[in-house]
Amino acid sequence: MSVSPSHPAAVDVVMRFPFVLSVASAAFIEFDGHRYDLDPATQNTPIRLTDQHLRPPPPRLPSVFDIFIGISSYRDGVRCGFTLFTAFSRATHPDRVYVGVVDQVLPTDATCLDEYCKLSTSHWGECKFKAHITIDSHDALTSTGPTGARHAQQQLIGDEEFCLELDAHSQLITAWDTKLVKEWVRTNNEMAVLSTYPMGFEYMHAQDLTFRDSISTHLCRHMHRSSADAIPYTKGSSIIHDSEWPQMAVYFGGGLSFSKCHAEKRAVVDANMKWLFYGEEYLRTMALWTHGYDIYSPSRHGVAVFHNWTSDPHRIQYVNMLLSLF
Repeated sequence: MSVSPSHPAAVDVVMRFPFVLSVASAAFIEFDGHRYDLDPATQNTPIRLTDQHLRPPPPRLPSVFDIFIGISSYRDGVRCGFTLFTAFSRATHPDRVYVGVVDQVLPTDATCLDEYCKLSTSHWGECKFKAHITIDSHDALTSTGPTGARHAQQQLIGDEEFCLELDAHSQLITAWDTKLVKEWVRTNNEMAVLSTYPMGFEYMHAQDLTFRDSISTHLCRHMHRSSADAIPYTKGSSIIHDSEWPQMAVYFGGGLSFSKCHAEKRAVVDANMKWLFYGEEYLRTMALWTHGYDIYSPSRHGVAVFHNWTSDPHRIQYVNMLLSLF
């Protein structure tokens, strides 16, 4: 918790780690019955005295840039099409948005592109921005889990500057593209990856499709492990109240990832990790961190993506199929 700079505990901290203590922010997080005040102004400052001068490389922002959206969809065509429609219809610069979808379907399933075109034609009179969408279609029966699909998804990235990774059952708010870029710049870190578990649709302001709450989600805890070699995985999201700045996080969350595309090209998802679900995000966290990237949860000012948390019968069928193999 934050303390006054004149407090004895603060003096002891200065003696051991003599960086400048910033004024405590209003942001705080609560879990396990405790409240913890947050001070994101110091999070990029190394603790080691000899490294105090070091900082991450500052963000580089071109005057004009494109954004790639990567989605791996498993028999989720209707919701995937809606995700794409919100991406194009609510972007400030939809002409700079490009999408790559790994669409895992059966012959009788609705496809992501068809469902998007239905919504687009109803709204614009044509399947607008269809040329900006690349589909890599796969037989759902040959799926080997999310890692293989996410690896294939990375192969669809072109020369875009920014990369946004979403679940197929998401929606984006008005001006999401400018909001996410602005939040990424506020990390003051070229190697920043914004990532978390997005909130549900019910947190959106229905009238103007914006977000007006004072909370944001944050990944910092893992489930209890039965043994030292058990796979660690995230214990859901915690809530940060009154967050003004992106907060450095412990884990990558598969439901939302926003970064420069060099992160996706350098820290490549391992296609050989078949059938991995629990542990996938932990592995991705380690890949990013060991390649020099830092993960941050967006502040309340950077909340731009929301997630459909309702149950999916196709996913249940997939899990049952997976369990039958072992």
